[in-house]
Amino acid sequence: MTLTNSYFMFPESSARVSLDLRHLQTFLIVAEEMSFSRAAKRLGISQPPLSRQISRLEANLGIKLFERTRPQIKLTAAGKVFAEHASGLLQQFEHSVQLAKRIANGNQGELKIAIDSAVPACDRAVSLTKNLGKNAIIQEMAHGEQCKAIQAHQMDIGFMAPQRVPGDLIIHVLKYEPLVVILPSHHPLAIKSQLSFYDLADEPFVMHKDYADIVTLNMRYSLQLSQFQPPVVQTASDRHLIMSFVAAGLGISLLPASTIASCPRNDIVHLPLEQNIEIISLAAVWHRNNTNPDLTTFIDLIKQQMPDMRLNRISEPVSLSV
Repeated sequence: MTLTNSYFMFPESSARVSLDLRHLQTFLIVAEEMSFSRAAKRLGISQPPLSRQISRLEANLGIKLFERTRPQIKLTAAGKVFAEHASGLLQQFEHSVQLAKRIANGNQGELKIAIDSAVPACDRAVSLTKNLGKNAIIQEMAHGEQCKAIQAHQMDIGFMAPQRVPGDLIIHVLKYEPLVVILPSHHPLAIKSQLSFYDLADEPFVMHKDYADIVTLNMRYSLQLSQFQPPVVQTASDRHLIMSFVAAGLGISLLPASTIASCPRNDIVHLPLEQNIEIISLAAVWHRNNTNPDLTTFIDLIKQQMPDMRLNRISEPVSLSV
């Protein structure tokens, strides 16, 4: 793509920073090569004008991007951050130009989006799609169906709460939340302020199918019993049905905290778990080989507004989450 005369203006207190996209592209090539001579050869120019371009860019930004130590150069800490965001800026610019050209040619395309309405956090997904326009086709779909439809390229992207996805799909986690213990209101443990796995070890479980492996692994880890199996008397995939089983005294369960908030009941209580287990409560999922340019633009929007929550996690609980 030709980036001639393409500029971005950024407010900076009382001044403005003007960036020529060609200079960003030049900077990224130098950052990739880590050599002015190799970068100049790749760009088809001599080294002195290339060095001057980078110096002008640094002066314009007011930051030092490279440590110039012979025979090698290296990015400064600020340069590393700038390189990461400059690359995304150029990609976003290219996607925007491609989309504008398709619209100008009367070929707006379409983006097929699936949303699991059973996920309490699905309102976040809806908020991301509200400005997509008429080319967005939104369909309600459970997460198992979503994965199959995305694999078959029948849907471009899905919003769901999967604890794992097939290897050909990419997952971008938008929200985690803790599991809490669900008990009948008359249960002896209901008077406690929080519970541990030691409290629950002998209790009958009504287990959610999606969380069975995660709960079992965490209980084995906490109890230090490698072969421990919680006594499961019933499994189900519908959270409301599980709460009804618990209320009837069939057993206890572990469910996401948002489930209780979205459907309060007087015949059950929920208590925090001493050993924290967090599950994915909302994620965007797409096929790694999907070439729909509208999807690429939408993914960039998602990443800007809601960065992947996994990047902010210092440590992971014992789980099968991806």
